[in-house]
Amino acid sequence: YHCHVTDVLHVQMGMYGLVVVKSHNGTHFTAWPGGPAYHDYRNWLMSEVDTFWHNHIPVHDTIADTMHIDPYHPSHFLINGRGGSQLFTDDSIKVAGSQNETIFIRTANIGYTTNRIIIPSWLGSKVVDSDGRALPAMVNTDTVYVMPGERFGLFLEPLVQGIDTILVEYLDMNTGEVLHTSKIPVNIDGIFGIKESHSFNQLKLFPNPTTAGRFSLINEGKHMVSKVEVYNATGALVFAQKINSRSREIQVEFEPASSGVFVVCVTGEKNRQASLRLVINH
Repeated sequence: YHCHVTDVLHVQMGMYGLVVVKSHNGTHFTAWPGGPAYHDYRNWLMSEVDTFWHNHIPVHDTIADTMHIDPYHPSHFLINGRGGSQLFTDDSIKVAGSQNETIFIRTANIGYTTNRIIIPSWLGSKVVDSDGRALPAMVNTDTVYVMPGERFGLFLEPLVQGIDTILVEYLDMNTGEVLHTSKIPVNIDGIFGIKESHSFNQLKLFPNPTTAGRFSLINEGKHMVSKVEVYNATGALVFAQKINSRSREIQVEFEPASSGVFVVCVTGEKNRQASLRLVINH
C-alpha cells in the first residue's frame, strides 16, 4: 500500500508498506484457498531512497499545479526497510529452512527501479502467482524480474542441504544499468548436515560480511576455544587453526579462493561445537 496523493514523493518519505492476507488450511498454510501448501514464508518489500528527495520538500507551483523535482538518484536500496549487512541479521528476510520443505516468498516492488532476483538453481524456485493471482501453471525459473508496483509469489523447494546467497539487483529502468546488488543469505539445514548453532553464549563473528578472509571471533563469554575451522559452500575444509585461548577477541585470517558464504566451526571445551555463517566479499 501507499498514499495516492503525490505518491511518488510520499513513498520517498516512507509512507508505504505491505498487506498480506493469508489462507489457512488445517495445520498447513496454503498460498491461496485450495492452493499449494508451504511450511514457512518470507515477505520481501523492495524499495529505494533518494536522500535528496527524502530531505528536501519540493517546490509546489500553485499556478501551474506542478512540482519541480530533481532527477532521481537513489543511494539506499532496501528490503523491508533494511539494507547492507542488516540483511544477514534479520530473520524476516534471510532464508532458512530444511530440505524437502517449501518456503513461500512474497515479493513486491514499491521502488522506481526494476528488481532482478537471481536464485541459486538448487533451491528449486518456481513462480506461483502474479499480483495476487494464481498462475495457470507454476513457472520454473531462477531469475525473476519485478517491475515497480508488481508482486510475485515464489516457491523455494530445495531437495538438498546447503548455504548460498540470493541476489536482488536494482536496475535503472531506462538504461538497464545495475545500480546496486543486495545479497540475502540462504541456509537450508546448514551445510553437510550441520545446522547453524550458537551453543557458546556470546560468540559472534565481526565484521560479517568481511573481505579477504579476515575476521575476528568475538568471545564475550571468554570460553575456551581450541580450534577454528572454515568450510566453503560445497562442504570442503578451506582453513583450520588450533587456538587454545580464552581471549575476548581472536583474530583469524586466511585466503579464500572465492567470495561467498562459508561456515565457521568453533570447537571448545569437552568438544562443544558451534557453527556460524560468514560472508566474504572480495
